Amino acid sequence: MKNMGKIQNLLNKVEAIRQKAEKFRAKSYQKGEEFDVFSVVGLWDEEVKLHSAIIAELLDPHGSHGAGDFYLKQFLHILERDDFPLEAKRVKPNSVRKITERYIGRMTETTGGRVDIIIEDGKHALIIENKP
Repeated sequence: MKNMGKIQNLLNKVEAIRQKAEKFRAKSYQKGEEFDVFSVVGLWDEEVKLHSAIIAELLDPHGSHGAGDFYLKQFLHILERDDFPLEAKRVKPNSVRKITERYIGRMTETTGGRVDIIIEDGKHALIIENKP
């Protein structure tokens, strides 16, 4: 019977945590934080065709967004990679290439396959493996 008290105590704690999580989720829903346009249109799993393409376009200094290197610089700053060799004032045309889904060799258990996004300047590269 002693263990029954411990089990009931544990269940009470779990229930309290569940209730807090439910309140948090309800508040998040009310704020619109649960909205996901990709799920709404049924494209959540379109990693390469959709997610990688959007991310790569935003990171491309010559992308159609017209923001120049702003998004790329912000991304590098978040990664604490301010040392990635980009000119501080402006990225020269063709100094950074953006490629989505690059083949990196025959796939084995430990090598090869494809990378989702690669940003490179000829000497340095940042590889992004996108997992929605």
